[in-house]
Amino acid sequence: MQHFGDGRIAFESMIQEYAAEQDMSFKDVLKWLSGRLALSVAGELLGLPDINEESLNELAAQQLAANLLELLSHTR
Repeated sequence: MQHFGDGRIAFESMIQEYAAEQDMSFKDVLKWLSGRLALSVAGELLGLPDINEESLNELAAQQLAANLLELLSHTR
């Protein structure tokens, strides 16, 4: 449950930062988020407005490759 709490704090921080950048209130950002698809919201918060399923899969593949390289570097 602690992990969820940390994730919630991080998400709230991202929302607050985004609200400040857009000159919106926290509540206004939450209203805006409620009307958006999760994928487009994630892209907007990550600074990737053109994100789609294909680009998300590409990012995931890049992260997986980086994780595997890191793991391999520790097993030698």
